[in-house]
Amino acid sequence: MKTASIYKIPNKGYIVFGESKTVSGFRIASEPYFTISESEANVDIISNAIRASLCNDDNKRVPNPTDWKQSGKDFLKKIGLKAMKELDAHLNKYVTIAEDGSQITFTPSRPAEKPDKGFLHKDKSESVSINYRATNQEIIEALELAFSKCG
Repeated sequence: MKTASIYKIPNKGYIVFGESKTVSGFRIASEPYFTISESEANVDIISNAIRASLCNDDNKRVPNPTDWKQSGKDFLKKIGLKAMKELDAHLNKYVTIAEDGSQITFTPSRPAEKPDKGFLHKDKSESVSINYRATNQEIIEALELAFSKCG
């Protein structure tokens, strides 16, 4: 299964990136990385970023990070942020994306309760699925429906 993530950040835009499975079996952010400002965001740019971010191959494993702190710094630099708290902000919306060769599934999340950070997936019944050959407009409609379900 191919996976990716997308964040919608108020007054900034979108951050989209692929995910790869490590040797140990967990997922980490991976190329390609897209930072799309609100002013340049449109159906085609966002949809094409989503499609490109789903280019990873789950059968190919990447090495586990050896230095988590440096890995986090590198990630922030690639997405154009200075601190994880910018990404973890409760006003942001976060959706995971999966493609299995027949469907693209958007799974909404909700912010973690303090003192925890980040986001937690909502129930799978909240997910939105479309055919993997969907048009760019259909992808955006499914994405916006998933964002509307974020907590």
